Amino acid sequence: MYALGVMFDEGMGVEIDDQRAFEWYERAAKHGHAESMNRLGILYLSGRGVPLNAAASLAWFRLAAAKGSLTAINNIALLYFYGFGVHQSYSQAAQLLRGSADKGNADAQNKLAGMYDDGLGVVRDPRRAKALYLQAAAQGHLPAMANLRRMLTQRTAGKPATYSVSVH
Repeated sequence: MYALGVMFDEGMGVEIDDQRAFEWYERAAKHGHAESMNRLGILYLSGRGVPLNAAASLAWFRLAAAKGSLTAINNIALLYFYGFGVHQSYSQAAQLLRGSADKGNADAQNKLAGMYDDGLGVVRDPRRAKALYLQAAAQGHLPAMANLRRMLTQRTAGKPATYSVSVH
């Protein structure tokens, strides 16, 4: 069911169909599939196949996180980072990412590194940022590699680093 949802979500062998992706993810979620719950949260957050609804997005992310999805925890952190459907809080985002990063999640390591590099929700710590970028990059996480390169290049040039955050 999840695989069919992904096919319709990403256009793998079929035309992209957000509504059908939603239907298949929902079926899998009813059977307790965490990543399907996470994907439902993403659809609600982006308004694809369903009306945009940050509260529903958060609810699905929380269900997925309760089932062990580190990706869902990262997505909850994203909601706090930007204040989508929740009170904006960099410190809450950092706390959530820290838990996921400590479990070895490369995406969380990358995002938390950016927060340490910029001092958002944490005390600015370029050394900690670099260490986290390196951990994520060692796992083959391309955004971390790019952010590490940007951090090192901009530091050499005397400019503050910037990084990107996205939903997965």
